[in-house]
Amino acid sequence: MNVNAPGEKPKLLYVDDERPNLTAFRVLLRDTYNVLTAENAEEAYVLLRQHNIPLVVSDQRMPGMTGTELLQKVAEDFPDCARMILTGYSDIDAVIEGINRSQIYYYFKKPWNENEVRLTLNNALQYVMTRRSLVESEQRFRSTFEQAGLGIAHLNPDGTVVRVNSQLLAFLGITELELTGQPITRWFTEISTLELSAIAVGDLEKIVKETSVPTQLGNRWSRVALTAIIGKNAIADYLILIVDDLTERKLLETERDELQEHLRQSQKLEAIGSLAGGVAHDFNNLLTPIIVYAEMIEQKFSDNESFKSKAQSITKAALSAKQLTSQLLSFSRKQVLEMKPCNMNEVISSFIDILRRTIRENIIIDLKLAPQNLCVMADKDQLVQIVLNLIVNAQDAITGNGTVAIETSEVMMDNEIVRIHPGMVPGRYVQLVVTDNGCGMDDETLSHIFEPFYTTKLSGHGTGLGLATVYGIIKQHDGFIGVTSRPGSGTAFKLYLPLNQSLDKESEIALKNSQNDKGGSGTILVVEDNDMVREMLTEILSGAGYRLYVASTPGEALDIAHKISGEISLLLTDMVMPDMNGVELFEQLSSEYPAIKVMYISGYTSNVNVHGGALEDGVNFLPKPFTSKQLLDRVIKLL
Repeated sequence: MNVNAPGEKPKLLYVDDERPNLTAFRVLLRDTYNVLTAENAEEAYVLLRQHNIPLVVSDQRMPGMTGTELLQKVAEDFPDCARMILTGYSDIDAVIEGINRSQIYYYFKKPWNENEVRLTLNNALQYVMTRRSLVESEQRFRSTFEQAGLGIAHLNPDGTVVRVNSQLLAFLGITELELTGQPITRWFTEISTLELSAIAVGDLEKIVKETSVPTQLGNRWSRVALTAIIGKNAIADYLILIVDDLTERKLLETERDELQEHLRQSQKLEAIGSLAGGVAHDFNNLLTPIIVYAEMIEQKFSDNESFKSKAQSITKAALSAKQLTSQLLSFSRKQVLEMKPCNMNEVISSFIDILRRTIRENIIIDLKLAPQNLCVMADKDQLVQIVLNLIVNAQDAITGNGTVAIETSEVMMDNEIVRIHPGMVPGRYVQLVVTDNGCGMDDETLSHIFEPFYTTKLSGHGTGLGLATVYGIIKQHDGFIGVTSRPGSGTAFKLYLPLNQSLDKESEIALKNSQNDKGGSGTILVVEDNDMVREMLTEILSGAGYRLYVASTPGEALDIAHKISGEISLLLTDMVMPDMNGVELFEQLSSEYPAIKVMYISGYTSNVNVHGGALEDGVNFLPKPFTSKQLLDRVIKLL
């Protein structure tokens, strides 16, 4: 706040109950000040409230209220002005007490001396201007400090926190009390004590790092800049830490990189598939006369065992080559398929005995088939080929004893998930997972496994077309395939085929029965912004006997919660939603329903810190896609 506008005289208020004194004081100072006068405290307060007055002078002896009493009250209500008093020697003790209590800046003895008055008023005005300037500077600094849009902390030269703004507290998820006085390296571990020392003594001008920061909200990414304010003797008075939150940008970059990698791999495999299809077509043209002429030679020289044997060898080799071209056609999606409704569980069960005889006796096949029918539109023989190839591949990855698990389930793919799988559309899918506890694969191997003729097996122990064939068949069935593996930790192939939307009545009844067997009780508030997922959750949970309230947005959920009579047992909410996330919604509801439990669901499992199916703070988390059994098991466990 400025003392006066540019070109205006500074205002001065003089309070005295004797009008001649008021007139004399105004005449004395009117060339320098805009002198306002008042005959009592009431008039003085009216002027103080109406004007920005930096200087107040009062006579000591006035009826009703002495000058020191008035200035004591002014000091309480208008502390940013300089207060002075006119007094005689008889009142000097009261004036000195006022000075000691900081209610009075200075006093003039009667009769006043013009030079003393002018000099004192000028000094007092400079004092007020300096003080107000410092206050304004501090206010501007505090405003900038708080509204900078970046996390900022002031540190002692040893790295302990002196002051911190709200953005940095929000970034770390802690309170100012928890942070103040603590070493900043406790959170920003990438900054070493050696670097702090170098900054403090001026050996380093600045430290800038991009780093992952463990916080109460999980790991977050930031750009951290540390610099020093250098004082006397080239030693730092204090350090400034600036933190730019890069978490959202990093997540977007990671998602973009994953999408680009998916696209690159897809385009590469498409190109290889086109080439493989052309090669297979031309190769079959060459094989046809070889096989035919070999058969003619075998018939012509049926009495000559030597010629007959050689012709049969030619035919055998040609048929083997034909098998290779058939696999190439599968990869390139050029073979003719006989598409019919198939129950995935029945397809696997129908040849499980053959599978057990195919692989080594010291490998266990662990079958985990979903209780309900899982109908897909597919070529049954091709589904058998897929499972057989994956099982044989798993066997080759296992040295000695081992286990291969085959698991089926129904899952829902919503917009969150399909966004990172180009070409996939939201909907219900049949999931087939084949897992082994073999040697696993590194990232370099994973990037090539679906390419034809790529193999890690010894020469003569594989064509390199097994997984390429699986990839081609899945793509031709409008499905998707993914793989996770680490050296020494086994491999899991996950295949997704669209659930046949024309499920027969028997399948629907089986699904309902499998849900009703899980019957439960309790009130559940379901919050999910994806229509298909929300409808699926409603169908499963209501069929299991739970009382449901369903909302498509957090705002709608809060409105519903306020109208519910009785307790809400469980909040089942998506983690990522517009306007408000699942955690924020739970925090609001838990204040009204202290006993409410929560289970989060999300397709962003890589963006959520989970260990064993639960968030780090102990709240349950169920990653998408999930099966109805997984959902009901988790709900029953919670309730």
